[in-house]
Amino acid sequence: MRVEKNEKFLRTISFLTASHEADIRSRLSLRGFTQDDITVGWNLIYQATGAKRTFIPTVPLNTFNQDIEQLNTWENIW
Repeated sequence: MRVEKNEKFLRTISFLTASHEADIRSRLSLRGFTQDDITVGWNLIYQATGAKRTFIPTVPLNTFNQDIEQLNTWENIW
């Protein structure tokens, strides 16, 4: 079964955002998953969407809820 492009984006973004959860992050780290892998994932998302971005900031775990609030505000506008 072929995965549609938008579904792949959504699945990848869900995975990357879930990787910020401490429990999930610790389990992924047992397999060698690091912050560098997260950065590569986001870079690939931006590259695949054609977005121009030269710097992708990392989100510290202690500000994730604030970032979600900001994202929600932005999403509600658009």
